[in-house]
Order: sequence, then C-alpha cells, then structure tokens
Amino acid sequence: MRSHFDSKPRILVSVALFTAGLAVSQGCSSEKGGSFQPTFLGNRAPVIQQFPDTAASIGDSLTLAISAQDPDGEPVWLHLTIHLTLDEFKKGYRPKAGISQGVFWFVPQAQDFPVRQFRIEVYDDELAADSTDFTVHVQ
Repeated sequence: MRSHFDSKPRILVSVALFTAGLAVSQGCSSEKGGSFQPTFLGNRAPVIQQFPDTAASIGDSLTLAISAQDPDGEPVWLHLTIHLTLDEFKKGYRPKAGISQGVFWFVPQAQDFPVRQFRIEVYDDELAADSTDFTVHVQ
C-alpha cells in the first residue's frame, strides 16, 4: 500500500451544521464515527487512520499527521468537515482549521469552547471512502 500525500493530495473543505446530535454533510447523516467502504468492480476503498478525541488550548496550534492509503494504489482525495451549530453558521463563524500537505491543523478560538467536532474523509478516484470523526476539547 502506498500513501499519496507526498504527491500533492487533492483537498476539499466544507462546513456542516450540527443539529440535534447528528452531523449532516453532503446528504448523509450519521451519529459519531463509522466508515462506508463499498467495493465497485474490484475497487477497494482507501483506509484512513482513526483519530482519538484530543484537547487543545485557545490560541495554540494543533496538528495531526493524516495517514491514509489506498490498497489499489490510486491517488486519494481528502475532505474535512467542520461541525457548526446553526447559530454559529448564521453568524458567519468559521473555525481556523484545514488540511495542508496531509496534515490536519486547528487553532482554537474562544468560539470553539468547549468542543469542536471534525470529520476527515478519504476518497479514491472511484469515490470509495473511509472516514474518521473526532472531537477537540478546547480549554
């Protein structure tokens, strides 16, 4: 298996609303965690490492190296979903977070207290996918 992060991964970022304990993103809803790994005509889904919940202080930078491989050797796409409340979304708040060169980064602000939830998904060219959900406890 090979990781393609050394060859400029394609990165997508979106924001999801967090309502009534469900994370809603791209027409799918799920409670915390889980992965969907279909097989399309012999194509196997990429696999992403699972991140445990972690903690970070307001203003400090948190970085996590993302490890994802596609068992078929295909290039992978990374997608970050940042969970927001409807009120945060309406007020235009966007957390300082992203993915750069295979590394997740987050700089918590006061608005992120007490927790901010994230999902990182990895897709191959045939849209087979895996994901990891995690919470950052902001101090």
